[in-house]
Amino acid sequence: MIGFLGLAGVVLIALKLLGIIDWSWVWVTCPLWAGVILMILAGIFNSLLVEIAKYADKKEKENEKKGL
Repeated sequence: MIGFLGLAGVVLIALKLLGIIDWSWVWVTCPLWAGVILMILAGIFNSLLVEIAKYADKKEKENEKKGL
């Protein structure tokens, strides 16, 4: 089964090969690699949130030890 980005990629490639659009190949293939980039960015964002939560938990435990 093909998703939205895959279908958009196939359509844009067909339009480019038929000469209907005169875009750069970078933009024509954008739907094919955009999903990968979005997943990488989501992973980075998720990792940052996990690290922030760990830091906040560590600080909270330190404050409990100090009696604050």
